[in-house]
Amino acid sequence: MVCAPPTACRSDRLDDTVCYAELAEVAQALAASREYHLVEHLGHELYTAIRRRLSDDTQVELSVRKVAPPIAGLRGGVSFAIEEEPTR
Repeated sequence: MVCAPPTACRSDRLDDTVCYAELAEVAQALAASREYHLVEHLGHELYTAIRRRLSDDTQVELSVRKVAPPIAGLRGGVSFAIEEEPTR
């Protein structure tokens, strides 16, 4: 399946793309709003908040990483990812 690239790829116009600064603010506010015990739960909450701000034809891939979890001997941290299937 071939999906059409986002309009911004062709237009080079800021108005045709996602405002990543806004999404970063949403993510920072959500992460700071409470304590999360699991990266999976934080990832799901971030996904839900970000998905609400994007059009239905925008595919979302989200990855959350905890760089220093309290696990003896674990190096490199842990991560959790959510990736949507492309819409047809």
